[in-house]
Amino acid sequence: MSRAQELAAFSRSRAVKNPAELMRAVMLYCGLDYSLRDVAANFTRLGSRLSDEAIRKRLSGCEAWLEAMLQEMLPVREKEIKGGLRRLILTDGTTIQAPGARTSDYRVHLGWDCIEQKLVHSLVTDNKTPESLKLYEWQPGDVVIADAAYATSQQLKTVKEKGAEYIVRCAA
Repeated sequence: MSRAQELAAFSRSRAVKNPAELMRAVMLYCGLDYSLRDVAANFTRLGSRLSDEAIRKRLSGCEAWLEAMLQEMLPVREKEIKGGLRRLILTDGTTIQAPGARTSDYRVHLGWDCIEQKLVHSLVTDNKTPESLKLYEWQPGDVVIADAAYATSQQLKTVKEKGAEYIVRCAA
């Protein structure tokens, strides 16, 4: 069974015949910034009649599938810190907004190990989940670098409780 079926992104073969066609819809909408109507027209032009609402429904079921693919392409490196080595982790979050939307749809939270040059944390949440250091798994010896959005006592306490250190920008 394909990952798209396993994660309920692709459940039946109708106008969108397979996971590859579903990915085409995702890439047209998200990658090339087509409107839902333009994506539907693209499918119709190729012989599969779809409305823009049908495209929206299919795309809305792709979140878990896309997140799983992202994690496979950018694997999290699970490595204990030994021998005094430290990870220098740059953290930040950003929002993703669909074309034509008035508000953001999702938030992506990432942690980048500046020394190993690898992604060590990745999480996609809804747009209501705020940026937070509580979302990450810190290890003793980590040094967290974050912007002013993370500079609250509760967030910094979370980092210290895990045995990690932090560098945050504070607003004056």
